[in-house]
Amino acid sequence: MAQKRKHEDFKEDKAGGPVSGHQPSHTSSQSDNVSQRIMPEDGSEVKKSKKQKKMEKRAAKALADRNLPPAFTFSKPVVSPLRIKDVQSLVLYLLADGVSPQWVAIENVKNVSRVLVLMVPGLDKATVEAFVEKASGPTGSGTSSAAHLHVLPVKSPGDKNTGRFYSSLQAMLISPEPKAKHSSHNKQDALPSTPTPITRFLHSVDDLAQAEFPLHPALLDNAADAKREESRRIAAGQSATDGWVDSTVDVPVPATAKGPGESTSLNEGLEVLSLDCEMVLTTDDKYSLARISVLNWLGKTVLDKYVRPALPIKDYFTQFSGITPEILQNVTTTLEEIQNDMLSLLTPSTVLVGHSLENDFSALKMTHPFVVDTSLLYPHPRGLPLRSSLRFLTNKYLKREIQGGQQGHDSIEDARAALDLVILKCQKGPGFGIVDANGESIFTRLTRAGRKSAMVDYGNPERSFGQHATVKVGCQDDDDITRGLLDILHKENDDTSQQLSFIWGRLRDLEKARGWDSNKDRHNLPDPGLDEEDKAEQIQTAATDTVRRLHSIYQALPASTVLLIYPGPGDMTEVLRLQNMHKEYQREFKVKKWDKLTVQWTDTEAQALRKAFDVARQGWSVLGIK
Repeated sequence: MAQKRKHEDFKEDKAGGPVSGHQPSHTSSQSDNVSQRIMPEDGSEVKKSKKQKKMEKRAAKALADRNLPPAFTFSKPVVSPLRIKDVQSLVLYLLADGVSPQWVAIENVKNVSRVLVLMVPGLDKATVEAFVEKASGPTGSGTSSAAHLHVLPVKSPGDKNTGRFYSSLQAMLISPEPKAKHSSHNKQDALPSTPTPITRFLHSVDDLAQAEFPLHPALLDNAADAKREESRRIAAGQSATDGWVDSTVDVPVPATAKGPGESTSLNEGLEVLSLDCEMVLTTDDKYSLARISVLNWLGKTVLDKYVRPALPIKDYFTQFSGITPEILQNVTTTLEEIQNDMLSLLTPSTVLVGHSLENDFSALKMTHPFVVDTSLLYPHPRGLPLRSSLRFLTNKYLKREIQGGQQGHDSIEDARAALDLVILKCQKGPGFGIVDANGESIFTRLTRAGRKSAMVDYGNPERSFGQHATVKVGCQDDDDITRGLLDILHKENDDTSQQLSFIWGRLRDLEKARGWDSNKDRHNLPDPGLDEEDKAEQIQTAATDTVRRLHSIYQALPASTVLLIYPGPGDMTEVLRLQNMHKEYQREFKVKKWDKLTVQWTDTEAQALRKAFDVARQGWSVLGIK
């Protein structure tokens, strides 16, 4: 039994003297804590409290866990194809404020150092498996990476009811907005104004090609690409023999040559013209030019003429075009005269603005290299091929109504609306009018989470989804992309203080070789002069090069880096064939009797289209950790 302490003992305690010869009472509520706070003079070990032991155990476990590599585990095989959004959700969970995915578990998730995401359109299962095999190293090496790389089914975004494919790029790079954030209207109002010159918004070759623009020769500095586009235009009826003309420009960027009258910091001394055309349907079942309006930067009318189509008119579309038989009754101006008028206006210093200008170019049968299109400048939240209408954009951002009358559209009014939208964008800056209500840039979301990021892509990433990335690297081809990624990864290894948590890149050579370009007019178009054997060899070469590039990137990854590789849409040849067939059926059905139709569309064709669409959406992805 413990001895009772005397009055003198307490005096020694107060004086700081040693306490000896007394055992602490186990019945006292404070005695245990007292024994832990006092260090004996003989240096003997003091007994630790349970709380101290627990904290030390936790600290030791955390230190040990810090050295454990992260890993993916699956409770069951992934059989159903993942959506691109599922892959994006995994990235947001690893790096930001995302929710833990249900289809995969991540061990030691806090030890993930960064995520590299590669989009490789044209990727098929054979190429994916070839990469995994190469990355796994020699058989029996004992350090195989195969166990860390998982091949998973994935499907591209699309709507099976309409047969529309959506952008796989946008599905990854635009994330859902957190529910707690403000409304899109308030967010846009809160954006600081960042005056930006119009040249910042000129569309790249890839932008124009994806939006189905015929490409002006000045934009194509690669002989193979120029030859391919020339062949495409011949096949599409957009060559000189079909009455098409190109503006007399031979430089890839606009040349400033403007007097002080209209020169501002926004137009940089360039001549900016806003174009809008109205069309009618002629007997060849094509849209023909019936009116053209052109305004300058100050909103003054430069050109406004009605045009007499060369062929008889089948439908005036008065409710849309505002064109009536009475208006065109005495018009003698021809398309060729309008082309000459435009050629005199379009110089190397001219930037054309408008809404869905590829339609205006088709009506005019002409091209120009320097374009700013409001349907691309204010992109639809779900990406191409969807576009917001000019009426919607004008109401949303300019707070005014257009196209509301019973007499149809007014091309002057539409040209002015497009011009004002461009000026507003220049005044507000690149972030204005981007993916408003339906999401935000994944780079913005990661920045908010304290993460740095990079985008390595064709053209100028700053003009598109990469504008909010910490680092932006523009490239010309897949070799450039690979060098850009390797340069970033090597710098990462040398300077951890500048670590980028998220890196996104895109390889496109395989897509081009297969002819799987998501743009329908450029889809499945082989290089001129290639037979089937040559084309197969070209695809095999592109696949081999792609595997080599992927492997070199994989080898350069620092430890604990997550690698995600995903494709775009697959082979759409059958989808496009059936869609064109359905379009022709609908066109004939309006003007011909049933027994005169050259194309039939029954439930059999409809089911075939749905099946082909589903097949084209299927693809394969790679998920792993280095």
